[in-house]
Amino acid sequence: MAQNPPKYPHMASCANPIIQGYLRKKYGTKNLCWAIVWLKEDDIAFYTFELNKYCDTNSLKGNRPTGSTNNYFVSYIDNPRLISPHTVLLVPSINKDYECSYDYITKSGQEDYVTVDIDYVWENNIEWRALELTTWYKPFFDRNEAERLISMMNRRPSWNSIYGATALLKQIEAAKNLGIEKYIMACVNVKKGVSNDIIEDGNAYWFELTAIQVSRLSKGQFPTNGHFGTFQEFLNSL
Repeated sequence: MAQNPPKYPHMASCANPIIQGYLRKKYGTKNLCWAIVWLKEDDIAFYTFELNKYCDTNSLKGNRPTGSTNNYFVSYIDNPRLISPHTVLLVPSINKDYECSYDYITKSGQEDYVTVDIDYVWENNIEWRALELTTWYKPFFDRNEAERLISMMNRRPSWNSIYGATALLKQIEAAKNLGIEKYIMACVNVKKGVSNDIIEDGNAYWFELTAIQVSRLSKGQFPTNGHFGTFQEFLNSL
């Protein structure tokens, strides 16, 4: 199972500083994490919470969901590199040739695993929540336009790949396994093409991410019970 390289540098390994900063300030650095889901033959094999030079969301002593026992903390910045608790499954991935697990997945030639991730996971003193962020270059100038554009998500070249509907369904399954109570997808505008540069004074559209919503998106329909507002209103809703 080959996995394609990222569309922009460190696409799958870096957090958006605006989102990360907001969640850290609101819930505390130790209560925010980033979950990587390792798939083998389309089944969830295990989870990693990774620290690398591109993303510092995770930490060894950070708070992480414990719904699944098959999860590991992996540090690419420690010397020697760290896997906790140790497992031989991950030893090849921390070879010095790789700066993060995505390097290993896409560059090593291995064919056992592919990975998807849950961008932001946090505890709000009541429950675990998660956020999937997706970006749009065309502006959401009103709710109707946002829903029109989002209903065409299934036309993206990635939709039928590991990055599209298949990934979202696995991420939903993983979130449930980890004990995450609410999983949100947010669609936000960016300044150029496929990038991580959010327009902070733009608009956003967000909704609870479920298998039913993925089915609607697959059919070219916009989500039910979606919320439209400014990007700041979206942040305040988290």
